[in-house]
Amino acid sequence: LMHQKSHYCHMTCFLCDFAGISFNGFGAALMQTYICSPIWYFRWFEPYLLPAIGLQSALCCLYNCLAQTLYKRPYPPMKRVLQFAPCGILWVFTNMPLFLPFIAPETGNEPTVHVSYNYHLYHIVLFLVGAAFFALDFPQRFFPGKLDFIGQGHHLFHICIFFVVTFQLEGCYNDYLLNKELIAASRSPPTLIFCFISLGAIIVYYAFLIKNFSTMIAHNFDEQGNFIEDETKKSDDDVKSCDKKCCETKEEVEEEEAVVEEARMRVNDNNECQEHQNLLDSE
Repeated sequence: LMHQKSHYCHMTCFLCDFAGISFNGFGAALMQTYICSPIWYFRWFEPYLLPAIGLQSALCCLYNCLAQTLYKRPYPPMKRVLQFAPCGILWVFTNMPLFLPFIAPETGNEPTVHVSYNYHLYHIVLFLVGAAFFALDFPQRFFPGKLDFIGQGHHLFHICIFFVVTFQLEGCYNDYLLNKELIAASRSPPTLIFCFISLGAIIVYYAFLIKNFSTMIAHNFDEQGNFIEDETKKSDDDVKSCDKKCCETKEEVEEEEAVVEEARMRVNDNNECQEHQNLLDSE
């Protein structure tokens, strides 16, 4: 409903949406790395965990906000690049602990962290399917105008994301139950900074981005929040329209002159024929 209030509200809601996507990525990366990582990986990466996840989440929100405010329709391909590249990097980093046992298995006598791959496989596949619906504009590109209200790729993407989060939480919960003692023995216990201050800092950062980008785009809208067309573009369009009308008028004038010239030639031909006939009659 907020999206329908005005174009300005529509754009601002997009900024909030990007903050929510980035915040979900931050929480998912923190959860899966803490619960599902092999012992050697978490031990090595623990000092850099919060800065790495926080930076990726911050860049994800920043680049999505830039893509939404810098470009106007028709959108260039770079808009999609700015949106999907940081989200894709954060997603790969989030799921890295799930693939590490296959890439670099545990060595020595260290116990193995058991992972519920059935649940994690579901949320990985569903995320890829949902991203494909969204990125490829499927299926609305084959039914233009018929799926504007329900059934378009963005709707299917959100349905997939709902189940992605469900399976992801279920998988991590089962992993925690399977490895509760191992996690307690090999991980540092969560602290105030690890749990709450980091979340508070990233939320403040999102609010800062939303406020500043919202202010940046405010000059593009009138008091009712409706989009104001760029004056330069409008002037260029007016010039092009005027040139087009002038060209059309010039072509019409040329066509009329050609018709007049043709009629004049016919009259001259008729006069010459009449004079020739009169000359023959006089002889």
